[in-house]
Amino acid sequence: ARLDGGWSVLTIRHLNGQVEEFGVTASTGGGADPMAFTHDWHMGILEDFADAIAQERAPICSGRAALSVHRVIDAMERAAKSEGKVTL
Repeated sequence: ARLDGGWSVLTIRHLNGQVEEFGVTASTGGGADPMAFTHDWHMGILEDFADAIAQERAPICSGRAALSVHRVIDAMERAAKSEGKVTL
C-alpha cells in the first residue's frame, strides 16, 4: 500500500498483481508544508459520526475498525523508515 498525491491517493498492490487506487491527486501535502494534505476522507468520517449521533445509529466506521486502519498506517510508516517489508 502506498499513499501518494499529497497523501490523497491510496494505491494498493496485491500479491496476485491486482492494483486498486482510491482518492484523487491533491495539490497539497508537499513542498514547504508536508502536513498540508487534504482532509476530505477524515471530514467524511467525522460528518457521518455526527450524523450517527443525531440519528441514534451506528457510525459507518466503528472505533475498532478505525484502530485496524491505524495499524496499517503505522506498519506503512515502519516499512518506509526501514525500507523493508512489515508483516501485520
